[in-house]
Amino acid sequence: LFLLPFLSMSQSVFNKAFDNDSTNDFGQGVIQTLDGGFLLIAYSSTLLSDLVIIKTNEKGNETWRKTYNFKTGYGDDPQAVIQLIDSSYIICGVTQDTNGTKPDIMLFKVDKNGDSLWLRRYGGIEQDYGDDVKQTADGGFIILSNSYSFSGGNNLDAYLIKTDSDGVIEWDTVYGGSGDDVTEKI
Repeated sequence: LFLLPFLSMSQSVFNKAFDNDSTNDFGQGVIQTLDGGFLLIAYSSTLLSDLVIIKTNEKGNETWRKTYNFKTGYGDDPQAVIQLIDSSYIICGVTQDTNGTKPDIMLFKVDKNGDSLWLRRYGGIEQDYGDDVKQTADGGFIILSNSYSFSGGNNLDAYLIKTDSDGVIEWDTVYGGSGDDVTEKI
């Protein structure tokens, strides 16, 4: 993994490489945190692909690293991260369903030190993929995702989920027609 923030188009502040032993790591996102540091989300290509979170200070020096493995088959693949006002983090992406048979949408909350607070899985009987998350005005979350579950596994539909602050679904809706309807960002 490589972190290279810029002050302007041509002036980098620093550059840092983060190694995870002998595995390949794939950075999926980075945000600047409320304390001026950075939080990187990635997946590591171990046998079952782990979710990796790395927190740095404002100079890019690693302050903590956490690795999570929630499944027995499909890998944990983070796609988006946001920081909340209490300095905790919400990560949206993909993880294995509880039966260990297919990918489900993941919403994962960690505290400011990267310790797990809760994990929620969403989806139906087919493959579902979380793409993006934003906090809503009421403190809950809106999740943008893609799903095969609502078309009988034939087409990819856009799937929008609204949760409360604990990740409990308040409502959800599917958008799609006869072909694939793909989402990426809110």
